[in-house]
Amino acid sequence: MARRLTIMRLKGDPDQLLQTKEQKLDPVAQEKAREYGGISQAVAKTSEGLLMVNLWESEEGSDAMRQDPELDEALRESMMAVAQGPPEVEHYELVQYNTP
Repeated sequence: MARRLTIMRLKGDPDQLLQTKEQKLDPVAQEKAREYGGISQAVAKTSEGLLMVNLWESEEGSDAMRQDPELDEALRESMMAVAQGPPEVEHYELVQYNTP
């Protein structure tokens, strides 16, 4: 079972995207991530929007999270209302993960 690194880019106003994420998406997504094997998330503002990097215990958990109907609804009703188009998503097999 391979761990997964997911990179998601959302275009739009970084402050508006971050505020919407924290207020509307995180209450649903944080609980779901624990359920599906989320390890960690890092979020950064960019000149074009937000960059989110997620680590997962498995590809299956990552895929299950993205297919969860409650999360999908929260994404559509919150982030898609302020983002400029759908997120760009990339998945990679995580081969090394270190913490200091």
